[in-house]
Order: sequence, then structure tokens, then C-alpha cells
Amino acid sequence: ALAIPYNLLGKKIIKPISYIINKLDEYNRGEFKGKIKLSIKNELGKIQSGINKLVNNFLIANEYIKNIREKNSTSFNQLKESRNPLLNSLIKMSEELQKSEKEEKERNWIIEGQAEFSELLSKHTNNFQNLVDAIISNLVKYIDGLQGAIFIVNESENVLGRVSSFA
Repeated sequence: ALAIPYNLLGKKIIKPISYIINKLDEYNRGEFKGKIKLSIKNELGKIQSGINKLVNNFLIANEYIKNIREKNSTSFNQLKESRNPLLNSLIKMSEELQKSEKEEKERNWIIEGQAEFSELLSKHTNNFQNLVDAIISNLVKYIDGLQGAIFIVNESENVLGRVSSFA
């Protein structure tokens, strides 16, 4: 039978394993008080290194999620080259959320504009000049333009005639 002194077994195996288990329990409770620190180079050292990488990736992902939630534009360009599938999924999700948000703003802008111009059309049904004046002034304001004009083709003379302008 192989006899291993308890003192050696305790210092080299049992204590490091207990330490790793305690740190994992802390992590599971959401307490990230630092990395696992063991000064050993054997298999337990490799386990320590792997766990520390996982925890680091988790903390980066958590920070990234917090920035998404707070709509913080902090750049996470260093993550784009990550080989971590969780981080890559978060990056893709964030990009898709930003794209959806932009598309929604554009749709709302169009819908609001349609409603505004529909109201103008219904208000100015009796007077053409008032209608075109209202359309061009509201259009210039709506698109944050500086000036605008509406022209109509005079077919008998084959020329354009300005009917309204706004600056």
C-alpha cells in the first residue's frame, strides 16, 4: 500500500481544494472578492487558472450587460475578438438591439410625420395657397431643414412656377 503523509496530503491537496470550493461558493453567492490565488503549478493550478478565466469572462459579460441596460455607449471593441460564446452572443444581441432601436425611431418619425401632414391636409382643404404654405413650412421644420420651396409645372408654358417657399 502507498502511504502518503497526511501533512503532505493536507497542504498540497486538501487545503487547495477546500480553498477552491470556498471561492466557488462565494462566486455562486455573487461575491466576487478577487481571483483564486494559489501558488501551485500542478493540476490544481490549472483548475485555478481555468476558474479565474471563467470568472473574468463572467465579470466582463456582467459589465457589458450593465452598459447595455444603462444604454452606455462605452466601447467594448476588445470583446469583439473574444472566443467566449457568451460574450459574442451579448455583443450580437447589443448590436441587434441598437439596430432595432434605430429602426423603431425611424418608423416613429415617419408615423408622426404622416399624422402631422394628414392633419394639415384636413385643415387646409378650402385654400390651395394656405395648404402649400403650411406644407412647406412644416416640412422644412420637420426635417430640420433651412429652407424649402414647392414648385408646380405650368404645362401650357412648359415651365416651373414657385407656389410657396419657406426659410
